[in-house]
Amino acid sequence: MTGTHKNPVLGVLLATVSVGAISLGQPAFAAVTTGSATNAKSGALAIEQVVVTAERRTQLLSRVPIADTAFTASQLQQRSITNQNQLQSLVPGLTMITTDSSNEFDYAIRGQTLQAFSGSPPGVLAYMNDVPLSPHNETSGPLYDLAGIEVLKGPQGTLFGRNATGGAILYKTAQPTNTYGGYVNVSGGSYNMASVQGAVNIPVLPGLLDLRIAGAFQRQDGYVKNVLNNTTLGNIDNKSIRVTAKLTPSNALTSTFLFQYDQDGGTEGIPQIFSSYVPGQTNNGYPLTALAYILTGGAQAHYAALAKQNPYQEYLLYTGPHKARGMFIQNTTAYDLTPNMKIKNIAGFVYSNAIISNQLNASPYIIMADLNPAHCCDGLNYVQSGWSEELQLLGNSSDNKLKYIFGFFASYNGERNIWPFDFAGFAYYWRYKTTDYSKAVYTQETYDLSDLTGIHGLSVTGGFRYTWEDLGVNQLPGGINYNPAYPLAQSMSESAPSWQFGLKEQLTPQTMLYVVTRGSWRAGGYNDGSSANNSNAFGMETTHDVEAGVKFAGELMGHPVQATGDAYSQWNDNYQTTLYTYIGGNPGVTTVNVKNALTQGVELSADGSVNSWLLLGGNAAFTSANFTNPYATGGGYSGTVTNFADSPHFSASFYAMAYLPVPEAWGDMSLRADTYTVSKTPFSNFAGSVIPESTLPGYTTLNLRYQWDNIFGSNLSFAAYGKNVLDKFHWLGGFPLGFLDGTNTAIPAPPATFGVEVGYKF
Repeated sequence: MTGTHKNPVLGVLLATVSVGAISLGQPAFAAVTTGSATNAKSGALAIEQVVVTAERRTQLLSRVPIADTAFTASQLQQRSITNQNQLQSLVPGLTMITTDSSNEFDYAIRGQTLQAFSGSPPGVLAYMNDVPLSPHNETSGPLYDLAGIEVLKGPQGTLFGRNATGGAILYKTAQPTNTYGGYVNVSGGSYNMASVQGAVNIPVLPGLLDLRIAGAFQRQDGYVKNVLNNTTLGNIDNKSIRVTAKLTPSNALTSTFLFQYDQDGGTEGIPQIFSSYVPGQTNNGYPLTALAYILTGGAQAHYAALAKQNPYQEYLLYTGPHKARGMFIQNTTAYDLTPNMKIKNIAGFVYSNAIISNQLNASPYIIMADLNPAHCCDGLNYVQSGWSEELQLLGNSSDNKLKYIFGFFASYNGERNIWPFDFAGFAYYWRYKTTDYSKAVYTQETYDLSDLTGIHGLSVTGGFRYTWEDLGVNQLPGGINYNPAYPLAQSMSESAPSWQFGLKEQLTPQTMLYVVTRGSWRAGGYNDGSSANNSNAFGMETTHDVEAGVKFAGELMGHPVQATGDAYSQWNDNYQTTLYTYIGGNPGVTTVNVKNALTQGVELSADGSVNSWLLLGGNAAFTSANFTNPYATGGGYSGTVTNFADSPHFSASFYAMAYLPVPEAWGDMSLRADTYTVSKTPFSNFAGSVIPESTLPGYTTLNLRYQWDNIFGSNLSFAAYGKNVLDKFHWLGGFPLGFLDGTNTAIPAPPATFGVEVGYKF
């Protein structure tokens, strides 16, 4: 339960994520190279560089004056990235927050996170086709037929749909072209994994109407066993289809339509016991809850010990199903008013319905469980629908010194939540609906100052956005908070500006320096608790940062190299987090505001070509996140946080890719090794007080991949891969329930897994 407001099928949609990039210039995620194909002196390989849309127009990644990471489809394949949960190993500094199910996750960047039980909007937002997705995901589906993925770090309040304090994740899919062709990939591997993905491009009327149909099927057994009924947890059974049509009635007008339907099944990946408290236990003078121990007559301690012996075995009364379906419709239409000016409209609609089953104390006792007693063993039911509309005018001056964008944005997200809950034998429902209307106007301009200042390559960027938010919550009949004595419908309106100002100096065609400062905000909202005296409301959070960086893409001593480095400081006021406190004499959780927080860090990345057959690279993030004033208050409650959650101090990834010296007639063979390491990561803000033993240990993993393309000159390819090949045990994420029932839980990460892929292009 990372948030009380969830999009049950964000992952159902992200399983087939797509962004259609239509703007001035070349297509997004086109691949260009750094250096010549092979350097005559060193014979070094060229390095692929990516064209991205971080500023809502296409440009080289090395020319974007903010911290930005991007990967093309081929780069994702080389790294064996197949679902969203693996993005953490792809982008150090990005944390995937997984709490009460292996199907559920949220994102955290630079300390901007979303705590368990929080009613906050997320600090990091995901987008498909420039359409902002609803806040939370309930299905981690496969990524397929992608053009690429882009990760923006830092406040993103100016250009992208909704305000975000931490960053944005941009997913892009392959677009239709006027050439017939396609591919099919078949995979098999550990735990009876079977996957089929493919796409076909059909030029119905070449250049006028082009169609692309893509689909994916994935099935796999879970790697955690429920010993009590001999079933597996976290089974996957996902199906998805996407149809994209591109209309080009003239050279000036392009309109792209996308329809997608997803259906996900299997079983829930229930967390394992991570730590469990016993009667009389304290932490820094704070008495700890031992409810699970008491209600089970001490048996909870026994199952906690079994969990330490084998985290891949659980003892649960039942294995809950996972059921979700979703639909996504999107259109992007662009018209060239002049050679230097374009008008663009982006519209999207989303619907999803998911049922999630959880047993929150992870033992064969119903102490805390989301369980529908009328239909075992269904649990939480989320129904979500939403739309967004964005109109842009973008272009540049005839001398290309000024680049500009003006826009209007509006969106709606409605979620109906029906949550059965059993707590220590007392069964009841939360039934409520949330609504969120957002609208904004924005502009951003970049101007070349070279002539005015005499400093060649110097430019300035300024952006401004004003956003209005209308938030509401309605208690529904049958819910625990449906009390006619209290307000059954609540609403609030908030508005505030977001801004950006930065300088960029292109020292040479290869080297860029930049400095930028940004401000944004995160809307307040409502917890799912009682509306008496408006005690379930919490306030707006604001943030601003300063970031300075350098980017290089060129050759050093005849060897192609790409490198980036940045340092930042980000300040938050009224930081939104969860407060664990006693409500009506019982332990409870409510979203509140912490007065001040500061996150600082350094991020580095580099890729280099050693010679004609070897590429080396890696990146790292160093993060220091602290509450400078840890006092939290809201809804009549107060308390003090002790540490910063979901923000490891260090994470890094490194790779080596070698092209094998085989005869040209055989095709292309390569070997690749990827490592990822991360330091310990707290999953609560109260590790020093009422929720100790809530810090995941650090770990290091190693992935390997062998790839053989163009087998003997054919269109066939073959790959064999291993993930976590050294079988290092680690955790995906934790759920801080210790204050409520005395037990914290966490999701075990997959052990060593292996697979093979066979592909054919036509």
